[in-house]
Amino acid sequence: MPRVSIIVPVYKTEKYIRRCLDSVVGQTLDDIEIILIDDGSPDSCGEICEEYKRKDGRIQVIHQENQGVSAARNAGLQIAEGEYIGFIDSDDFIETDMYEYLLALADRYDADVAGCEFFECYAGREIHVNKEIRCEVLDRIQGIRHVLDSRASMNVVNKIFRKTLFDGVMFREGKILEDAYIIVDLMANANRSVFTDAQKYYYYHRENSITTRPFDERFYDAIEVHDYNYGIAVSVSGTLAESAQLRRCWARFYVLDKMMSSDGSYDRDKEQECIDFLKKNRHLILNNDVLTRARKLAFIGLLFSRHIYRILLNLNIRKTGRNNG
Repeated sequence: MPRVSIIVPVYKTEKYIRRCLDSVVGQTLDDIEIILIDDGSPDSCGEICEEYKRKDGRIQVIHQENQGVSAARNAGLQIAEGEYIGFIDSDDFIETDMYEYLLALADRYDADVAGCEFFECYAGREIHVNKEIRCEVLDRIQGIRHVLDSRASMNVVNKIFRKTLFDGVMFREGKILEDAYIIVDLMANANRSVFTDAQKYYYYHRENSITTRPFDERFYDAIEVHDYNYGIAVSVSGTLAESAQLRRCWARFYVLDKMMSSDGSYDRDKEQECIDFLKKNRHLILNNDVLTRARKLAFIGLLFSRHIYRILLNLNIRKTGRNNG
């Protein structure tokens, strides 16, 4: 049994995939299996996967019709034999010691989940490097709160998970925010987790135009998933209710931001539902240390009018290039 199975969904990333796979096959941890899922990629990705398979006996390749990243990850989980499971997006890459580092933490603390931080990579920007490296070992309730409060990301790609955590748990197919749909379930199954500030994963943010575009109905998935996660969290412990409720607020902000940045082709009743929900939770929104100052200022603007909120939102996007917390 390999110590870690690394699952890599592949779709239309021929420009980046060699960099990704080189970082995986070059891991200092040798006891790994690498599962590449060619998710019906129309470019040369499938051929590149087969090329790497011929060079490295630890690699398996699955070719399937395009079904999306969740279906690809689920296909990998079905054949994975590792004690722990890791995931990588094929347009990113990792430090050569990432899996050795995470596995050492998991072994040292007998943890079901071990996670590191990202190098956040934006075009034309300097990459931030953490100067202080801390490590936190958490029980089940602490681990869930750590994720809900954004002290650890909801992404799965910068973590390893004991394979048994996936018993009865799969990625939701046909959804966006697929990591958010599974991470709280996994953390609820974990007796212990460990998180470090060490950065081991290079996460590339593609350029997004801030010009208007149609609203995508799938953005409502954010509300669905965080309402679902609220139920999971409070079933573990009522002490998680506030953190889970704040995530529900974040989901409404996410949808509202997408509406405000669109061409106006969205349901105004659903927009008002988001606004009403946020206003009902104003005390929680304004009195926490999770949401950013910019987010709170925009919310204060929303208390007066949606027009002020839109202005403050667009100012923040132009300043940072993205929406903040």
